[in-house]
Amino acid sequence: MFTIHQTLDSRAPYRIYEASLSELGSGCPLWYPEPHVTGEPQIGDVGYVRDGAFVRLFNLNSTADYSVKHWRTAYKVEPSLPEDVFALDKRNAPMGPGRFKSRGVEEIKLEGEATGGVESGSATLSASYACREVQGALLVLKSQAYAESLYDNEILEKYMTLEHDNWHAYARGTLGHRIDQEDIVLVSGWVKAPADWATAAFSTHNSTNQLSAKGQIGHLFGLGFLRSRHKSYSGPEMERSGAKYPKKAGSDALKDQCVFVKRYKIKKRLGIVRIMVAGAGSHAFPPEDDGSGADGPTALSSDQNLGVPVALFNEEKGRFIEPLDVLLEYILEVSEARYAIARDEDIDSVLGGATHPADFSTYLRQRQPPVVVDDNRGRIATLDLMQHDQSKLRRPRISRPDIERWPHISMNGSAVVQFARVSLPQKKKQTSRELATFPYLLFNETTGITRNPHRYALSTDGALIAVVGQTPEITIWRTSDGLRLSRLGEDGQRSSITAITFSPDGRRLVSAPWSQELIVWDVVHGAPLSRLPRHSSHAAFLSFSPCGRYLACGSTNGHIEIWNSPSGPSAYTSSLGSEILGLVYDPEGRQLAVVLRGKVVIHLVGSRISELTTIRLPHTEKSYTATFSPNGDRILICVEGQSARVYTTKKGKEALRSDTRGRSVVAAALSPDGATLASASVDPDRGADAIIVLQESSKGTELRRIPILVGGSSLSFSPDGAFIVAVWDLGSVTVHNAKSGTQVARLAGVSQQPLTDVRFLPDSRRILFAYAGGPLGIISIADTLRVH
Repeated sequence: MFTIHQTLDSRAPYRIYEASLSELGSGCPLWYPEPHVTGEPQIGDVGYVRDGAFVRLFNLNSTADYSVKHWRTAYKVEPSLPEDVFALDKRNAPMGPGRFKSRGVEEIKLEGEATGGVESGSATLSASYACREVQGALLVLKSQAYAESLYDNEILEKYMTLEHDNWHAYARGTLGHRIDQEDIVLVSGWVKAPADWATAAFSTHNSTNQLSAKGQIGHLFGLGFLRSRHKSYSGPEMERSGAKYPKKAGSDALKDQCVFVKRYKIKKRLGIVRIMVAGAGSHAFPPEDDGSGADGPTALSSDQNLGVPVALFNEEKGRFIEPLDVLLEYILEVSEARYAIARDEDIDSVLGGATHPADFSTYLRQRQPPVVVDDNRGRIATLDLMQHDQSKLRRPRISRPDIERWPHISMNGSAVVQFARVSLPQKKKQTSRELATFPYLLFNETTGITRNPHRYALSTDGALIAVVGQTPEITIWRTSDGLRLSRLGEDGQRSSITAITFSPDGRRLVSAPWSQELIVWDVVHGAPLSRLPRHSSHAAFLSFSPCGRYLACGSTNGHIEIWNSPSGPSAYTSSLGSEILGLVYDPEGRQLAVVLRGKVVIHLVGSRISELTTIRLPHTEKSYTATFSPNGDRILICVEGQSARVYTTKKGKEALRSDTRGRSVVAAALSPDGATLASASVDPDRGADAIIVLQESSKGTELRRIPILVGGSSLSFSPDGAFIVAVWDLGSVTVHNAKSGTQVARLAGVSQQPLTDVRFLPDSRRILFAYAGGPLGIISIADTLRVH
């Protein structure tokens, strides 16, 4: 039977690695990505995962040469499947290059060591990591990994249900493999990379373990625990790296390392309830929360004392129950199906873009996604799930925990649900189809947003949005359901507010009235906490450093002030001589870029604050935007209507210019990993034929061109780097796969007036857009991803 144990009960590195990185939502992570002796994992494979490697038994696709020749007795696939069953969806965004960490793994800076990352054009990686949980894992990709997967296919699911017994009989009876039937899976997709990867697993008794990752990626990549710092490390090697292929290996060997495998999995009802997770039946939605706080069925939860996630383990096998197994158990628990069938992608459908929870079992109990049963096969009902989410959006409710957390929460003034037309590309053709209704939240009390994005602010986690209205008052909403949480300014501000910003922890908000001192607000209670006197009026920009220690204020008269903390006197003040157009911190908060007319001044921020360099710009009458690279060594500056250029921050030298070929750049953005520069440009004579050009940010090599019809006034990457969102035409938005350029969705009818700003929220599934002179809207693309 199943019970609960702490994750430290399973210390094999491949088990820790699988348990920890499963939360990334990319499939089952393989501790041994190299091709197994049975061959490289292929879509259509039937096999199982053994000790961190995928073992191929046979392949169902008779039209491809994926046969397994390792076994003395080959499996005869009868009957054969139609070719259409193996149609591939190649639009899924590739991963990396970059570092992919589980919950609790942090990149840190050791004394005397610079924290770094994968540098463009170099194989050097220098970084240190700490794991704050009982266990954790890390995957480092020097090169881009790419993904493919099958479309959902009812024929394949039915075939798997009918043949699964025969597959197990072959594995156990013919080959003699001691595996359970539920261990046999069908490969529905994968993520593959070259051999320049590195993996590490963390396990410790004292909840802290540091790992130093230095050296060369590939066969020289070194990973080693700092044994001098933590003597508790023992047991098997907890790190691995790919062996670089020789040049003579050829192109076929470049991307055969399967870092993640995606699977169809099936589970047969045994008549024993093994996990209590929910109480909703087939096609049923859970009852609405009445706010009473009454306890439901007993849930599996996190250990509140240790502050670490609890994993499910099978006592007989001593291994954790992965999220896909929990989902299968849930399907059997809430339905009368004889078989439960699910794939790794179903987990992301259930989450709808939310972060993977530490306890997926409890999440299912609380969320209770609907299940549909067809021919004794139970599966997650994706369309019903979409309707369920839309229903919750239309009818938000205030619960007792809401009132306890937000004493001023109110339905009055909450966001209004509107509907947009969403066109999706066909799976096999480039024509489109439409979802009839697609709800989004419209925060309709806001006005005066015209090209003034600093008059609204998002919290760092994307949970809250604050907007300045026509009066000296700030309204704060919850972005998930649009409920109004509080109003600030009724007793504190006497003049119009020109800028606001949240502290990184979301507990404070700073507002800048035009001619008064700054006001620091308690977000929850709506009361002023302190006031910061200013040396200059006309404040227009506010910005917190990522760590929350520094607050910068810029004025239209060129005056800048920086406070060490938003509670005392300013630590730095300077007059830069021209109108300030923006303030931008680098991701580590060590540099502050001040955007002015005709130049960008970069300051070093620390125990002493000083100017580092000045970048002179052409076209002093134009508007500018600035974005730092992830490690802060470069900065992208977009000159509206002209060009986008990347400069080094240390010396201010131009390193790259967008390749527009005579076109006018209207927007530009760097990908979150800093590897790609995206620029939207238009024909200057016609203002049409807008395109997005993707370039390597290190060398300037053009990667792809994406047509976006006409217009194009804003551009943004999703925080996970998977998507690009762009404004085009009159009030319409397009979402594209950032790697392939394929259009994911076109959102039409969200506005009858131009949009001035569009960006992803931190969950990479919701999009914020600002109207010209009007309110703000938030729309989710989670449903469009579910139907892909």
